[in-house]
Amino acid sequence: MALTQSRVYHLVMNPSRLRTRILGWYDRNRRSLPWRASSGEIPDPYLVWLSEIMLQQTGTATVAPYYQRFTARWPTVHALANAGLDEVLTEWAGLGYYARARNLHACALIVSTEMNGEFPSDLRGLQKLPGIGPYTAAAITAKPRLLVCEWEKATTQASPRPSVP
Repeated sequence: MALTQSRVYHLVMNPSRLRTRILGWYDRNRRSLPWRASSGEIPDPYLVWLSEIMLQQTGTATVAPYYQRFTARWPTVHALANAGLDEVLTEWAGLGYYARARNLHACALIVSTEMNGEFPSDLRGLQKLPGIGPYTAAAITAKPRLLVCEWEKATTQASPRPSVP
């Protein structure tokens, strides 16, 4: 169905209808990736976090086998936290940007030991963890079939962001 100017106007003026159309399109056209929850399945915050960290500045084709090895070896945040940093860095070899792996391990330790293995459910709490910024926090807190509006609210109400060197 072609979108006429009138239909576009009605979609924009009705966010709920626009959300339904976008999510319907996504369900019909999304790629199958090892870290994506199936339609109707609630994503595991640990798996979302792990994939988001791996995918920073690295392509999906490169990440897929690393993700599968990591999740086979460390299926939970507790398992990753119990691993030695050297083990994590060895498995990470080839993904580059090793600060991501060090932050991954540090974050796993905090979530496992101080948060009983549960990631915070709010953006601000997530962003206090090593290696988690606004985008990754939004991905972790995204609920199935909903758009992440909290991120927009948080970023528009926040003070101006400092420039990144």
